[in-house]
Amino acid sequence: MRKLALLTNKLGFIGIFLKVIIIMLNKLSKWLRTASLEIKYQCHIHPDAQILYTDAKRFSLAEGVFIGANTILICADDEKGEWGVSHLSIGKGTSIGEMNNIRAGGGTIRIGEKCILAQHISIVAANHLIAPGEFMIDQAWDTTKNFIVIEDDVWIGSGVQIMPGVTIGKGAVIGAGSVVTKDVEPNSIVVGSPAKLVRMR
Repeated sequence: MRKLALLTNKLGFIGIFLKVIIIMLNKLSKWLRTASLEIKYQCHIHPDAQILYTDAKRFSLAEGVFIGANTILICADDEKGEWGVSHLSIGKGTSIGEMNNIRAGGGTIRIGEKCILAQHISIVAANHLIAPGEFMIDQAWDTTKNFIVIEDDVWIGSGVQIMPGVTIGKGAVIGAGSVVTKDVEPNSIVVGSPAKLVRMR
């Protein structure tokens, strides 16, 4: 898409006309894709949500999932790293609010049943490698700590960031604005940056 955008920029008024056509085709394609996913998985996906995956076998939504407006779900392999390692699954009845960023690039994200995810949450399965001597953007994703597991009945507040390699136990509550850097015990309430135990439910 970047190369196409650069090409149309060079074409002047013809490029503008082509951009309008491309935008319209993209919107139609996105609407049809969203509608087919809703039928396939028996769930609700807001038309302004973005869902991208490279292999449908490694992406799944369970019945009754809700995905809010402007949320991004990505399950894509790393062209510079290992292929076939990205998986994303969301359990039955889970509600994912608006403007969330959930990226299973180069790793696995599993979200359980009946979870509540508020807004502006970032869940990213893997980090870039940072070896010196080459640009970080050109390096593969780190596959040594490339998973996030969120068990059933978890409530995640607004603005939370969940780092790679974390498991959040069943029934846990993550307070708004928290940064989760290590495992969270079942039925615990954690808050802060880094998130720490406040009390048990």
